Amino acid sequence: MSEHRPMGPIACAVFDFLRNEVGVRRFASDSDLKKDLGIDGDDAVELLERFSQAFDVDAGDFDCAEYFGPEAGFNPFSWLWRLTKTTQGLKPFTVGDLVRAAEKRKF
Repeated sequence: MSEHRPMGPIACAVFDFLRNEVGVRRFASDSDLKKDLGIDGDDAVELLERFSQAFDVDAGDFDCAEYFGPEAGFNPFSWLWRLTKTTQGLKPFTVGDLVRAAEKRKF
């Protein structure tokens, strides 16, 4: 995680939103939602829907499948997909990306 930097009101609101939604207390703007905060699958989709509503962010053509895998559950095919996809093919999505989306009101 990067060092602490002063944040504006939107960044503070996004951090507070994540603390309340995810329950993780320590993270930074460069923290990856999937890798560092453990947000993936349907949980990621639902979080981003709530985020979009809370910050009036247009989801437009945003495709969660580019950043997050399928719900883990007890599905052997999902588990196999995760083995092959978690290290390749998925783009990182950070807390900083959420802050920028809130500032621009668009993903």
